[in-house]
Amino acid sequence: MRRSGPPHISLTINQPSPNAVVGRTFTVAGSIAPNASVSVTAGAAQSAAGQLDGNTTAGPRGNFQISVTLKAPMGQQSRNGTDHS
Repeated sequence: MRRSGPPHISLTINQPSPNAVVGRTFTVAGSIAPNASVSVTAGAAQSAAGQLDGNTTAGPRGNFQISVTLKAPMGQQSRNGTDHS
């Protein structure tokens, strides 16, 4: 009797498309194995400031969707008013 190896798991990201420019709020959607845990990390690679670590569970057909909202990196936040320097 021959034993089979672990099943091949494939991840497909449908949104955003490869190399797409996204704003601070965007959706990550795709498909993976049914009921699989999905973890998304987004934001500046050099710092934890402004990053999102989100988790969701794929549905029974493997589809998932998670909304991402990033904060502006420190030093790049907009200012209102007059500069008095």
